[in-house]
Amino acid sequence: MVRGIHPPILTDRGLVGAVRAPAASSGLTVAVEDDGLEEGVRAPAAVEAAAYFVVAEPLTNAAKYSGSPRAEVGLARTRRGLVRVRDEGRGGADETGGGSGLLGMRRRVAALGGVAVRVVIAEDNALLREGLVLLLTSSGHEVAAVVGTGPEILPALLEHRPDVAVLDVRMPPGFRDEGLRAARVAREKIPGLPVLVLSQYVEESYAAELLGGGAGGLGYLLKDRVGRVDEFLDALERVAGGGTALDPEVVTELLTRRRDTPLDALTPREREVLKAHPQVTRAAQAAQ
Repeated sequence: MVRGIHPPILTDRGLVGAVRAPAASSGLTVAVEDDGLEEGVRAPAAVEAAAYFVVAEPLTNAAKYSGSPRAEVGLARTRRGLVRVRDEGRGGADETGGGSGLLGMRRRVAALGGVAVRVVIAEDNALLREGLVLLLTSSGHEVAAVVGTGPEILPALLEHRPDVAVLDVRMPPGFRDEGLRAARVAREKIPGLPVLVLSQYVEESYAAELLGGGAGGLGYLLKDRVGRVDEFLDALERVAGGGTALDPEVVTELLTRRRDTPLDALTPREREVLKAHPQVTRAAQAAQ
């Protein structure tokens, strides 16, 4: 069976040389890195074939649908695998074609039922940080990076370009709004980057600023919500899929800013988000 699926180009050029062929014909500017592969050392034939097709198929899809001008292919023997393929596309402008690149495909799958998403975590509390890593990895998600200070957030997001960023609002060194500011800058540099913000308690101004940024893929949860595993994972996957996830207490706080006409006190963007949120009906009734 291996003979039947082992392309001749693998025999002739080896894995690195074979991968460069679909990269060259994809129509994208493709950077191929082969760190960690020793000269003259070949992987088993079945592994080479699998790696080759893992590269070829995503590059074809990225060239057709992602809207990305370039892609990266990494070949390295690490604990996490042999092949990495990444593009920067978001897909076409229409709803059907939107988000069809490699990044977009992961988001669509997450929105349709939730499988592995890549996460960057920014949290200064070591216990909660490790708890989040354990929770996410044991649930089948991938933690691409973990940082514990504000200045580390943006570089980690730009390097790893995760499916969703989980950020504490207040981070060292100032313990003010470092996480929120990093999220705002990151979404300017990576349009549409999903962000799930965690806060110790409801900060109405932070929630309003987050929602006022427009677009989807935004969430604001109290840290206590992490302990409700199913709710937290549902919120994470919803945000990764481009949706909105708000803690019920955040919804109530926003709706009760003005006791007389709660919804009228909100910005148009906040009203749009809240009216579509599953908690809004109950919270609005409570506010009135």
